[in-house]
Amino acid sequence: MLPYEKIKNLSICLLIMAAGTIYGDWGPNTNRGNNNNINNNNVLVNFSIIPEFMEAAYHRFHDQTKNFTNNLQASFSLLTQISTDLALLHKWKLLFLAAAGSYGYIVRYNTTLKNYLLDTSRWYLWTIQNIGQAGFTEENFNRISQELIREIQGRYFDQQTPEDFVTPLIRFLKEINLEIYYLQQYQRINRFAEKTGVHTYIFFDTEINERTKLWLHYAELLKSIFLRWMADFKMQQQIHRTFIASL
Repeated sequence: MLPYEKIKNLSICLLIMAAGTIYGDWGPNTNRGNNNNINNNNVLVNFSIIPEFMEAAYHRFHDQTKNFTNNLQASFSLLTQISTDLALLHKWKLLFLAAAGSYGYIVRYNTTLKNYLLDTSRWYLWTIQNIGQAGFTEENFNRISQELIREIQGRYFDQQTPEDFVTPLIRFLKEINLEIYYLQQYQRINRFAEKTGVHTYIFFDTEINERTKLWLHYAELLKSIFLRWMADFKMQQQIHRTFIASL
């Protein structure tokens, strides 16, 4: 059964109950006797017109709903057409605004990235200062790794947790990974600028880009030194725990 048929039947039942209350035996009626036949005839006459009334009401409601839906679809179609016409009318303005927004974002991102890379607290600059022109060798691994751990603990020292040894190491690893990512990002911008020829327009510093190659090398070198030290440290800790357990 369709939903509107259920609604119609329910409405008929409710009307029958209401009519029975008014015309039948359910309500208080002091004029009983000969008037009962008249009331029953009135109820039958009223009930006979209920289906026609409900059918007409349903069709009217259906027609009004259909008209409303059609008007709503027509309004949306009109708005869509107006939007399309405005877009076509001002397409060059829209293209200019989109290009200006993209240009502004690239310039701002490039400037922010440049300031980040030139910060003297970057770890790859620390590596250059401590390793120097001699470069990294197996002989100076212990010295460099020990100096690195001291620098990490000093830079990320927290007075509230002075005995926390692990958190500074985690912060260093996050920071060195971020430096490597931003160095690679700057090189990607350089490749984009070379393909499009917009170095001058986005204020791209080609000199810094040349330096990023060396900086990236030292950042990855420092990360590898740290990971190697971490592996040795964990091994020593495991050996120490095993030795203590055997006592």
